[in-house]
Amino acid sequence: MLSLLLGAAVLFFLNRHRWFLWDEWVFFAVLHPQFLAGDFKDFLFAPYVSHWVTIPNVLFELAYRIGGTHHYWVYLAAPISAHLGVTTLVRIVMRRAGVAAWPATLLALPMLLTGAGAGNLTFGWQFQFVGAVFFGLAQALMTDVDGPIGRRDIAGLGLGLLCLMCSGVSLAMIPISALNLALRSRWRAAAFQVVPLTVVYLIWFVTIGHQGLPIQPAYQLALIPLFIWTGISATFDGITGIVGVAPIVLLGGLVLAVRQGILPRLPGYRLPWAMSVAPFLLFLLAGYGRIGAGVDYATGSRYVYIGVACFLPLLAVLISRHLDARPFRWIFVGMLAWSMITNIANLYLEVHLQTGRGLVVRNTVLRLAKDPNLFSMDPAQRVNAPATIDLTVGVIQRMVRAGDLP
Repeated sequence: MLSLLLGAAVLFFLNRHRWFLWDEWVFFAVLHPQFLAGDFKDFLFAPYVSHWVTIPNVLFELAYRIGGTHHYWVYLAAPISAHLGVTTLVRIVMRRAGVAAWPATLLALPMLLTGAGAGNLTFGWQFQFVGAVFFGLAQALMTDVDGPIGRRDIAGLGLGLLCLMCSGVSLAMIPISALNLALRSRWRAAAFQVVPLTVVYLIWFVTIGHQGLPIQPAYQLALIPLFIWTGISATFDGITGIVGVAPIVLLGGLVLAVRQGILPRLPGYRLPWAMSVAPFLLFLLAGYGRIGAGVDYATGSRYVYIGVACFLPLLAVLISRHLDARPFRWIFVGMLAWSMITNIANLYLEVHLQTGRGLVVRNTVLRLAKDPNLFSMDPAQRVNAPATIDLTVGVIQRMVRAGDLP
């Protein structure tokens, strides 16, 4: 609990000067006007870059009602809270897999203050991803029991629905529950967690969610395996702070798992193994939608964050088996220290970069808002501000009329 409180304090402190960037301006340009106009169908269900984002839209509107544009920390409350939840759930998975309390706490630190996934911890908009990870892991843990379908399975289905309404990341997270239950030979429970949600998602996709779906040429689809490997490599680079370590970790980890009997069908190890499949599925899905931007797009911290969360429990199980040996214990301490140094440094650098961009945007917007000629300008004119999407003169005109700006 203390580590979570300290982690939250660090994250809010680092982000204390943040302001709105990139997709967050879509809220002011499109989503908030939809809400005011009573267009709740599009506000709640229209896809955003192929994502179903009902819950993030509602939370952003709620944050706007509380903090306006004066207090950006209000917008960060949801993703940071979800991130603390993700860290807690990752540690719970470690403990259920037999990792002792202190090693589990220490091995969760690269998740708590992740620099590899820092992009999800400095944007209020990124609840889309962090929320999906939280609800997906919560679904998996809620249903991680034996026996016939019961109340926990029903609750898990509800968590899966919340996951589905956060973003397309859900399509990689929900299968964790199904795979874990299949490894338990709870086939009906596995189907219960997936089939209803698949039907709901298909209804959404057919009726409204297919709008703007990217269609990639065949020659680009051939790059998807490289996209997946690039993302997996970036994940292990980020966890360890060592570039190029992914082949060693993957091959060495598989050998150790087989030799030590840490197998997917054995009690305690099913969920960590099921989680380790999710990053491959995530980068497959992301590759289809984003391969046009190049394979290096897979190194984006918003994606790597999910890989860190899903690979850490299995890594923790493998590492904890050797902590009784003193030489390995000191190696572990050294590697963990290096991991934390690199992660905290990358976290700071990411927040510092986005803070600087946000201050430029804030100054540009406020300067234009005070321009006496503002309302004689063309509302469709793009505002010359970096790191923004859909920011036009018309957006600022509406915000000035409504008294929304500081």
